[in-house]
Amino acid sequence: MAHVELLNVGNFPKGTGKTGLSISWPDIAKRLEHAPFVSVAAIRGRARGLGSEFAQAFDIRFASKEKARLAQVEIGIGSFPGGGGMERLHLLTGRSRALEIVLSGNDYDAETAALYGWVNRAIADDELDAFVDNFAKRIDSFDKKAISSIKAIMNERAQLPTNEEILSTQVKFFESLQEPEARQRIKGLFEKGLQQNGDLELNLADRI
Repeated sequence: MAHVELLNVGNFPKGTGKTGLSISWPDIAKRLEHAPFVSVAAIRGRARGLGSEFAQAFDIRFASKEKARLAQVEIGIGSFPGGGGMERLHLLTGRSRALEIVLSGNDYDAETAALYGWVNRAIADDELDAFVDNFAKRIDSFDKKAISSIKAIMNERAQLPTNEEILSTQVKFFESLQEPEARQRIKGLFEKGLQQNGDLELNLADRI
């Protein structure tokens, strides 16, 4: 998942979801956080921008040691993470490392991401699918009420982001995209091949 779709960035589906959030993606992420089941992400390939924020909404994340790359690249278009990264990343990595990730716009390999807490573990690519499948099946073998209680209590202790915090960042994110500097940077990236299958997208963190 490369990043947010920038050509039609203002045309996301709208409407109030079950969580009370009025924009579709934040509602989905909040529902994942508070669901009575455990969500486990297996990351193979690039998870940048909204792709990284999608992974952050999962309860547990494992990444391919050889193939996973994570990044928050929004600084390269004169903006900042608007899909939950400002609210969730620091809960995983701590403030200083979250600032490093967001301000650098760099790619991070799976081993560094695991060291930072961005993902739980870096797993050899040829072992990733079996590891995640076995891990999920092990959790599934336990009592569902206990699983739900553990997650609910952890959520309370972790002080997950509020709706107000998420929506405030969303508003500021969309406003930032209208700034002249951001519009100029986005235009230049599209001219170089943004959102096309090619060198720019594959190496976006290096090209911004």
